[in-house]
Formats: sequence, C-alpha cells, structure tokens
Amino acid sequence: MLRRTFFGCCLAAVLSPAIPAAAQERSPFNGDKRLEQPVTVSWRKATLYDALQELTRTTGIKLSPDLAVVDEPIMAAATQVPARVLLEQIADLLDLTWSRSEDKAGTSRYLLYQSRAARERELAELQKSERAVVEALNRDLARYRQVAKMPEDQLHQQLEKSDRELSELLAGGFAGLGNNPAATRKFQDAQALRALSSPIGRSMLGVLDSLSPGQWNLLRSDRPLVFSSDPKEGELPLPASIQNQLRTGTPGFPLPKALFRALGPQVEQGIGQAERMMQNRWNQATGFKVTVHLNLNIGSQPLGLLRVNPAPLGEGDAGPQGDALFGMAGLQIMGVPSLAEEPTEDPAAREARLAADPVLGKKAKLALPKPEAAPGPLAILGQQHRVADVLPAVEKAFGMRLISDAYNRQAMSLVPPLGEGEIPLYRVLDTLAGTSRRWERDGHTIRFRSRTWAHDRRAEIPVRYMRRWLDARDKKGGFGLDDMAEIAALLRDEQVDSLMFSALEAGAKDFTDFVMISANRNILRFYGKLIPPQRRTLLAGAPILVRDLFPYQQALLLDLNRVQNRSMFSIALGAKPQRGAAQLANATIRLTRVDRPQNSPQGQGDPPPTGNASPMNAAAMGISAPTAVYTLVLDLGQGQKDTYTLPLIRAAARP
Repeated sequence: MLRRTFFGCCLAAVLSPAIPAAAQERSPFNGDKRLEQPVTVSWRKATLYDALQELTRTTGIKLSPDLAVVDEPIMAAATQVPARVLLEQIADLLDLTWSRSEDKAGTSRYLLYQSRAARERELAELQKSERAVVEALNRDLARYRQVAKMPEDQLHQQLEKSDRELSELLAGGFAGLGNNPAATRKFQDAQALRALSSPIGRSMLGVLDSLSPGQWNLLRSDRPLVFSSDPKEGELPLPASIQNQLRTGTPGFPLPKALFRALGPQVEQGIGQAERMMQNRWNQATGFKVTVHLNLNIGSQPLGLLRVNPAPLGEGDAGPQGDALFGMAGLQIMGVPSLAEEPTEDPAAREARLAADPVLGKKAKLALPKPEAAPGPLAILGQQHRVADVLPAVEKAFGMRLISDAYNRQAMSLVPPLGEGEIPLYRVLDTLAGTSRRWERDGHTIRFRSRTWAHDRRAEIPVRYMRRWLDARDKKGGFGLDDMAEIAALLRDEQVDSLMFSALEAGAKDFTDFVMISANRNILRFYGKLIPPQRRTLLAGAPILVRDLFPYQQALLLDLNRVQNRSMFSIALGAKPQRGAAQLANATIRLTRVDRPQNSPQGQGDPPPTGNASPMNAAAMGISAPTAVYTLVLDLGQGQKDTYTLPLIRAAARP
C-alpha cells in the first residue's frame, strides 16, 4: 500500500502536555477595572494590529499584538460587550495569550502573543493534516485499483450511469458541487471510471504499482519520477509492457464529460480541440515518457494530488507547451481528507438537541443588507453576501456576539440564501460555517474558526502588502521583472499560492500577473538573487555560464525544479525534471524578450487561453494579454533545456 511504501514513517504529532488547573496562570486582566467598560465593534476584516489600536483608542488601555501576529485577520459583530470579554474571546479564537506589564508610571499595558505551546499545537495541526492527506490518497488509490478489476462491460455501464448522474447534478451549474461532499465523491468516482476505461489509464496504474519504496520516498521529497522509452540523464527506462499498452490507447482528459458541458459550449469545444491535438501527436510518437508527481499540499491547502501523466516522444515533444498539453492526461488521483470525515454526532440527534436549546434553537427573521456585487472579475458571481455582511444582522436578531477569523479564502466565501422567514440560530450558524468553518458557543459569544486555520495562517498575505503592490502597479502601468522577483522573494510558497485570491479580495480588476508570479516563483527568486551586472548581461541577450555563477546562485538552480514542481501550477504546466550538478557543469542561462503590441493575437509564452473566450470576456474574468514576454532558458547541451516564460502584464486600474 501507499502508506507502507513511502508514507511508512509519518511524522509524530507534537503534543502539548496538559497543565493542571492549579498550575495555570491567573488572568493578566484581574484587578484592572478599566477593562469592564463596554465596547462596540463591527469588523468586516481587520488585522489584529488595527483591531487592538481601535480598542486602545476606545478604552485608553495600551493593547498591542506581538510583531509575529500583527497581521492576523479577524471579523466581528459585538455591541456593548465588556472589553475584557472581547479581548479574551480574541485570544481564545486565535489560540493566543495575553501578558501584562507596567510602564514607568505603573500603568498596566497588555501584549497579545503566540506561546510556545500554541506554536506546537499549530505544528501538530499541520502534521495531522498531512497524515490525513496520506490516508485520503491511500483510499483513493484503493478505489482506482478496485475499479481496474471490474469486467469491461460492468465498467462501461458504471461510467454511463455516472455521466448521467453528474449531468443532472451539474445542470444548474457548479453550485451542485460546492459544499456537497457526496457530490464531490461522485465526481471523483466518475473521474476514476473514465480514466480506467482506457488502456492508457490502466497502464498508468501499473506504473504506480511498480514503484519501489525508495521511489515513493523521492516523490515525497518533491522529486518527480520520469520513465522514458529513450531515457536521458536522470530518467528511468519505461518497461516495454507499458509502452505497448500506451500504443493501443487514445489519450484524452480523464474528466467527466458532464463537466465539459457544464462549463459551456465554447469550453467543451475547446477541450475537444485539445484532445484532437493530443491524439494527432500520439499517433506520430516514436516513443513515450511517463511522469509521476506527488503533491501533499495543493494551493496551500491540505489536499493531495498524485499524478501519472504520459506524453509522446518525437518531433515537437520538447518544450513546456508539449508537456502542458498532456498535463491532465493519465491519472489524477485526489486526496481530500474532508470527504472521509464522519459526523461526530448522529445528524437527527444533533438537530433535535440544537432545536431544543433555548439559545441556539431560538427563531428570528434576519434583516440583511442589500447584497453588493463584488468588484472586478468576482462581479460575475452576482450580488451575494459574504459572512462579514451577515454577522451584524445575526447579532441584532439573536442578541449573540459573533467573532471569526478572516483568512483570505474564508473571508471571500459566499453565503447561500438564508430564506425569507424565521430561522433558528443554529441553522444560521451552520449556513455561515459551511464546510470550511466550525462554530462553537461560549456564553453569549459565537466563535467561527476555519477548519484549515493552520494552513490559512501560513497562506495569508498581509493586506498592507497587497495594497502597496496594487498601488505601485497602478502608478507604473504594470509590474516589471524586478517587481515580480521582489514579490516572489518576499513571500512563502503558501503565500505565493494565494496571490491571485488576495488580489481579488483587494479589488484588483485583473490578476494575470499575480498568477504568473505564482507559476514562476522560483525562477523569479533566482533572478532576484542575481547581482546587477549579471542582470544587465542577461537583459542584453548575452548568455552566462552556470559555472561562473556564485555558489548560492548555482544551488538555487540545482533546487529550482524540485521546488517549482511543488507549485499548484505545475499541474497545468507539467513537472520539469530535477537537474544534477553534472548536468549544470557546462550549462548556460540566457534571457530573451519579445514585446507584444496591445491587443495582439496570442502567441508562444502567453497565458493559456480560456476556451474560445473573446478579449472582452477574458478581461471581465481578470485575464489580460501580456505586453512583453521574457523567456529564461537553462541550456544543458545535447538538446536538453528547461524554459521558463515570464510575461509582463499591463495593469487594469482598480475600481
């Protein structure tokens, strides 16, 4: 099994020892009567720094966050609540600790920080999530093996049934999949059936079953495995039996056809065209290669993806476009831990318990504000409420204070319709929480917490950063290569994966340049480490020998593809092989630039098209054509090279 091979040695969770009640420290707020004064707050999304500054001005008490947590985002609706209660709720929500000190005049001041025990709990949460992803991948891989054992006639019957069910589910759009674990499981089952109905899919499963424990360990360390009928350095020979199976198959996207139809006729037509291009190249192949890649953290979330992608060899097989075309072929096995979560309480018993609760079962009618259309590309979602819009109405209707974390993707999530009549409080809370949050009651306060808070915390980009970048982009008319390198270098990988979402939340009208930064983060980081003379050499079109680079720059190139393959964008662009020191010994790097007039047709190096969308539709979706395209080439000799495209995008002004 997958777990017994490369996952056999899961990291042990870091457990914090329980502290006896008698040994717990007294509250630092004890004896400070100033904290009894009532305060009222309404935070749509406030950083911890801004929230505590507001409370400092209201109460006259010096309240500060530690530097490490100044950008923690929260939302709240609380009227006339004692300041002490609100401060304690903030700490409980974010698992932070208050400390008290006195200035020279003897006046108490307070600091909010993350304790060592809390840091250990956060680490344990991340490790727990990784184990859950591993288990989810094991379950999905077992399902694929089970499907592969079906008789062919039974498999095709199940595939036809699955397509009918998904067509019905997606008839009204993707709302049928959102916040619906059962529907998502149906989608994954349909994907397995379609992939394994082809000889290509079955041969890819055979590749997985042939992997050794050592090869699983390499996958775990972000190193893709490449098998080839004509292996180059760093590649493994592709067994003849797999080659024969590949020759008898017809490549295509192993996605349910109902998905294509739900995306619209233009997208369905575009996917059909892409599949025909794949098949034409497949028929002309002189051989094949298969890339196996594993990612346990997709888009800075606890999601796993195990990919086994075949591609033809022969004329035209080199280059990123060739790999990208087949990036979705073969097997795409998703590990989604939330799909396996069992309810901790029988749903009917929970309903009865909450309905009988005098507070949670109370019914009221919500007077919601008129929803506003989101700015920029999100306007296509129409006028809908976000959680922050609803919190004040819930507090007013039920008399309960509400406080929540406000990490980017949680803050952007839309609230399903709550109905016109009276509704019990617990159903309102369930609706606001959805599948991504949990809620709990503490006296007269309701706290919402992201289920993936440890991942969300690492992925959150400070609002002040995004505002500064958008302002600079507006003034310059777009990011330059140095700007993109600076952003990529400043952020963690998890934050880079969130760039697009953060830009949309900040009201950006287009986000193409942020996607390009995410997709090319590590080549940008490498460029950012070049000293000015080296940059000038490349910008002038002259090559640089890798052996002439500084050792730390060579180390970045050695590690470049391993880290690049960790990006969620490698799913579409294709994984690149890991290069060794021997390959780089005589390698060169060079940089070219092609300027493109505005509104010019799409060419090589441009962002991939979205179906047959017109320029107007593309702009409405936040997609802009590049005004210039840099291409950095790592030339290894003997026909081997890695290319990285870095488009420059003209900025669209924010509303």
